[in-house]
Amino acid sequence: MQVFNDPIHGSIELPAICVAIIDTPEFQRLRHIKQLGLTCLVYPTAVHTRFDHSIGVCHLADEMVQALRKRHGPKDSRPIDITEEEHLCVMIAGLCRDLGTSFGPFSHLFDQRFMRNKEKDYTENNLEKEIKFIQELIDPPPGLWEKTRWFCEGRGEDKSYLYLIVKNTLNGIDVAKWDYCARDCHFLGIPNSFDHQRLLKFSRVLEWGGRSEICFKFKEAFNLYNLYRMRHVLHMRAYQHSAKNAAEIMFSEALEEVDKSLTIARKDTGLNMLFGEGVDNVHDFLSLTDDIYRRILLCPPHPDIDSARAILQKIDERQLYKLVVEATYSAKVKETVYFDYGVNREEPLRNVHFFTKCEPNVPFFLRKEQRTEEQHSEPTKDTTTIQEEALKKSFHVVVENARDNWKEIGRRLQFTETDINSIDQKERGDCTECMRTVLHRWTAREGKRATIFRLMEALKAARNVDVMEKVSDIANELELKE
Repeated sequence: MQVFNDPIHGSIELPAICVAIIDTPEFQRLRHIKQLGLTCLVYPTAVHTRFDHSIGVCHLADEMVQALRKRHGPKDSRPIDITEEEHLCVMIAGLCRDLGTSFGPFSHLFDQRFMRNKEKDYTENNLEKEIKFIQELIDPPPGLWEKTRWFCEGRGEDKSYLYLIVKNTLNGIDVAKWDYCARDCHFLGIPNSFDHQRLLKFSRVLEWGGRSEICFKFKEAFNLYNLYRMRHVLHMRAYQHSAKNAAEIMFSEALEEVDKSLTIARKDTGLNMLFGEGVDNVHDFLSLTDDIYRRILLCPPHPDIDSARAILQKIDERQLYKLVVEATYSAKVKETVYFDYGVNREEPLRNVHFFTKCEPNVPFFLRKEQRTEEQHSEPTKDTTTIQEEALKKSFHVVVENARDNWKEIGRRLQFTETDINSIDQKERGDCTECMRTVLHRWTAREGKRATIFRLMEALKAARNVDVMEKVSDIANELELKE
């Protein structure tokens, strides 16, 4: 066990196997790759590296597994079994997600600009089961959550929730995003409104559609919106900053100039190779780090290198490309930038399951009107509070006076026969508890749409007119208007 002091997470304890990975040349290379590329030209303190981020993701992966284990202990109604091997695999996946050829010099600058026309595939096929599991955790198969058949090889469908921790392709809520939001905000000097420690305390594993997913308590919807919003803010203020983008375009042009002329030493043999050959195999790729910037500036004279050096000198002197006129030019310089919440321009909470305090083992989706950002903004003192008070009083009246007719009232509140049978079985036929469960589930499902007037309509349709009149008296007493 070794302790790392981190400015974001404090003291991080990592097991020996993770330390052994950190002490390899492949991982140490991440010390020389800035997390945010050339963003440091705009935000001078944004010089943190992929090395820091990787350790942070590993730590949060560990915390997530521990939180789920604690939440689903032996006394819980839904215990889960995460083996020590699986725990380590998830941590290693978090630690290693930035290794390999995904990140060259200056992170995304290299793969999104310079490597755009240099497609390479370094995937090894002969992997052991645990290594395959780690690989799938880092990069889940495309369409994993859209298909009915489970086709991951590392673990079965009963462990599907483990595939949502490091890289969540279902709804984007993963520990990698948690760390880069916290870390990038810290070094950019931007306040972070997302609280990952709080979210950990309100996470559970529940079944949905035959698979196990990580679900969150209903009241954490606002906190989750802050996660998506922080990603959006970071893109608007830093990741897509015009000066940073101009510098990256210029630097990628400099790399193209030296692609076939700049020589660098191979990591394994020490022999020289052309810079462009560094992307041809994994071992040579280890030589490509942010140091390439200074290497170009200090290289001996050469026609190609001289032109690249001139570009970098302009970057250093802040002579960046500026917008002079807007016009349709060529596909080479065209780049479409989307500002979304990180889930393919869908509503952020569309694929997130929640649970309530009353029903901690019953997952549900938010209704469309509940998924709007305004729904999860800070509440104001208006009729919403009065409605809640009215419903609270009404529920007591309904439970006491209409419990024997709970099934019909449930149908009028749009519960299916399957739902009704499930409630009946869960509450063992106790009409009072069944009625109470129906009302609590209805309010959780409907949100602001769960009004006293809709409850009155259901009571009337279920022929509980006398109870409906009592509820109406409550509405009149509180001066509620439909």
